Amino acid sequence: LQDSDVVIQLQDGTYSGALVLPPLIGVGTVTIRGNIETPENVILNGATGGYAINSTGPGRWTFQGLRITNTLGSGIRVAHGMVASFSSVQFGTCLYDQVYVDTLGYAYLAGGVIKIVGGGQSWMNCQNGGYFSARGQTVTVEGAPAYTWAFAVTRSEEHTSELQSPMYLVCRLLLEKK
Repeated sequence: LQDSDVVIQLQDGTYSGALVLPPLIGVGTVTIRGNIETPENVILNGATGGYAINSTGPGRWTFQGLRITNTLGSGIRVAHGMVASFSSVQFGTCLYDQVYVDTLGYAYLAGGVIKIVGGGQSWMNCQNGGYFSARGQTVTVEGAPAYTWAFAVTRSEEHTSELQSPMYLVCRLLLEKK
């Protein structure tokens, strides 16, 4: 990519199977864009026991106008230096975490209408040096999604010895009260 940006435009429909994101070289951003006006028309359904979307290395990714769901696993894993932004995204039902941020991943809400339309183990799980920010954003919860663990989970120093190392920074959860 070097310093170029790329947009992958998805047509309305359901896309099944895991989306594995390769490491990116350069400072460009890859945007996966569905239907900004009606995100529920573009569904990324992992339909696997793993992640619907899984990062394998560093890179800047933007997700717009999509519904992310995986009734057999988790929604998206942001890790290994990946930076992921979400705008006009809906988080549908997942068996486990809807957003899992770990191993120096960084995820943030970047505007548009962010909706939670299904439950899972947790909406956001941040561990092992992951970073998540919803600062200044509104998240709309539709219906009454059930969470079997908690709405948001973060690992703290008191509970893990691995966070003593500078390699693993404490996760910071930046959800503001409205």
